[in-house]
Amino acid sequence: MKCKIFTKKTTLFIISITLIASIFYFNYKKSSDYIYGVFIGATEENLSNIKNIEKYDTVVVDAANISSRQINKFHRNRQKVYSYINIGSIEDFRFYYPSFKNITLKKYKNWKGEYWIDVTRKEWKNYFLNNIAKSLFDKNIDGFFIDNADVFYHYQNEKVYSSLMDMLRELKNYNLPIIINGGDHFVKEAIRRKEHINIIDGINQETVFTSIDFQNNKFGFQKKETTDYLLEYLKLCSQNNIDIYILEYAKNTNVDQIKRYCKQNGYILYISNTIELDR
Repeated sequence: MKCKIFTKKTTLFIISITLIASIFYFNYKKSSDYIYGVFIGATEENLSNIKNIEKYDTVVVDAANISSRQINKFHRNRQKVYSYINIGSIEDFRFYYPSFKNITLKKYKNWKGEYWIDVTRKEWKNYFLNNIAKSLFDKNIDGFFIDNADVFYHYQNEKVYSSLMDMLRELKNYNLPIIINGGDHFVKEAIRRKEHINIIDGINQETVFTSIDFQNNKFGFQKKETTDYLLEYLKLCSQNNIDIYILEYAKNTNVDQIKRYCKQNGYILYISNTIELDR
C-alpha cells in the first residue's frame, strides 16, 4: 500500500514539474528574441551558418532559393516558414527577368539591378500568381511575405491600387496568411476602403526607429518625424486587426528601449545587423 501511495505521489510530482517546465519554456521562448527572424538574403548553403536560426518560431526566407527539403527541416523543428515574394518590382538576377524587362519602370533607388514593374499588366499578374506564387506554395510554405506594394506610392493611381488588390485577393486562394512588407500608402488606402479585411493578415515595417545609410553601409537612428508617422501607421493597422512586425537594423547599439516599446504594444520585433538579411 505504501508503495502504491509513493508511486502515485511520485507520478503527480513528475507531471507537475513537467507542466511547470513546459509553461516556463513557452513563456521564455515567447518573451525572447526568437519569435521572428528575417533571412531573405540567405541561400540554403549559408542558412546553417546563421546563429540560433533553429530557435525562431517563424523564419522569413526567399523560398525560391531554398529547397523543399530545407523547408521540411524547419517544419520538423516546429518552425513556420514565410516566403519573400516581390509583387511590385523585379530584380535582374531572377531567371524570369528577361521575359518582363520590357514592362519595367524606373530604377529602384539604392538597390542595383532592381526595377519597379508595371503591376497593371496582365502578363505580370498571371505570372506572379500562377508561376512565382505557385512554385513557393508547392514547397509547403506557411505564408507569403509581400514586398514592394510601395509601387503604389510611386505610381499613385486607381489602376495600380486595383491591380495590387486583385493580385492579393487571388493570392488568398492559396489559403495562406499574407504579411505586407512596407507599402504603408497602399495598406492605408486598403484600410480606408475596408478592403484589407480577410486579405492582409500582418504588416512588416522596416526602420521605424533605426535608419540605413546606404552610401556608407552604416546604421543610425531614424528621424523623429518619420518615427512618429510610422508609429501612427502601426497604431492604425493594429486597430484594424492587422498583426504588427517590425524590422530594425543595428550594430553594437543599445536597443533595449525599442524592445520595451514593442513588447508593451504587442509588436513583434526582429533586429538585423546586416542590410542583406543573410545572417
